[in-house]
Amino acid sequence: TRTKMTPLGVFNVICCVLGVAISIYALYVEHARENDASYQAMCDIGPRASCSRVLTSSYSRGLGLVGPVLGEDHPLNVSNAVAGMVYYTIMILLSSCCSLAGVSLLFSIVGTTASIYLSYVLIFVLADLCVVCLGVYVVNSAILASCYVTWKKQKTAKLHVQ
Repeated sequence: TRTKMTPLGVFNVICCVLGVAISIYALYVEHARENDASYQAMCDIGPRASCSRVLTSSYSRGLGLVGPVLGEDHPLNVSNAVAGMVYYTIMILLSSCCSLAGVSLLFSIVGTTASIYLSYVLIFVLADLCVVCLGVYVVNSAILASCYVTWKKQKTAKLHVQ
């Protein structure tokens, strides 16, 4: 018999699909701006609120950490948007398997930690506002909350069975 996905699992999948969509748009903005320096993205809403400026900064690849350490051409120095698509795809697969709630929680903690780091960079280093980035941070926070609740319910259920 096949296990039915829980409402939290469905919520997680919806958040992940939204995360993939935001990541695809971010990648589009990156490529459009790299090919045309005058490109104005929909998310560029002001002089200090430019997602295209943020998404083409040195922090938009490998979290701004991989390039300086391993080299700009290193295979791990991928666009954060591409890394996001991979992350959300993994989270979709994990959401469909209730027995992996602990793994989902661990992955969501890693994703949220990356968001916290990048929000620090956004505010204190780049001094910019990126609507696309904020959307990712909200999605990652929702995924973390959902994964935590799922893990907690699973843990509580196991205690009651024993």
